Amino acid sequence: MSTISSKAFRTVLIVLGALNIFVGINVGFGGIVTLGLQGQTEFFEVTNETVFLMRDSHIRYFGGLYFSIDFF
Repeated sequence: MSTISSKAFRTVLIVLGALNIFVGINVGFGGIVTLGLQGQTEFFEVTNETVFLMRDSHIRYFGGLYFSIDFF
């Protein structure tokens, strides 16, 4: 690889890695409703709190996993 294409490739990987870390933090610490880092909108209404809390827990787990895999 040439020096320019190698630097461009590294830059793309760094930007994508930073984006993945941002999404992992946003979802891992915020759950289904996220932390609001992508704007605050009302896009759903909770009708069954038990199911919502279970799914929110799963989403937080996968967000944390996604963050930790990408960060480390």
